[in-house]
Amino acid sequence: MPEAQKDRFLLTFGLGYPSRAEEQSILDELPFARRGVEEVETVSSPAEVLELRSHAARVHVDPKVRDYVLDLAEATRKEPQFRLGLSPRGSLALHAAAKALALVRGRSWVLPDDVKELFVPVAGGRVSLTPSAAARGLAAPVVLQDLLERLPTPALARP
Repeated sequence: MPEAQKDRFLLTFGLGYPSRAEEQSILDELPFARRGVEEVETVSSPAEVLELRSHAARVHVDPKVRDYVLDLAEATRKEPQFRLGLSPRGSLALHAAAKALALVRGRSWVLPDDVKELFVPVAGGRVSLTPSAAARGLAAPVVLQDLLERLPTPALARP
């Protein structure tokens, strides 16, 4: 997929393979699993989704946490293992995802740990290794995790 299109996905993550028992279950249930769209159960309405988006937009981000997002983005751009670092769209995605995670966890404020938890899944599909880094067998998530460990996490007073 072209780099410009990868940047449009909020998160990137691998599911891995199912266990043998899980795969057996998939094979056994396949004829029954083919359901039409009309059989898919609705879990939320468009109005509920818009309401949740509105709540997420109001989640507070301390300036120190915002600066942490910017520090992480800048670190990817300066990282010699990356040909392309995190774009401004990537910074926006990390910021928005952290707000959504805080909301899901019942908070009206973002913690630095929310940003840390989401950094690799958000940035993983948005950065590009240099050819030499890729040839050495490096993987973007490993380099991103190393950046997380090298950058100081901001300390916040509890709201």
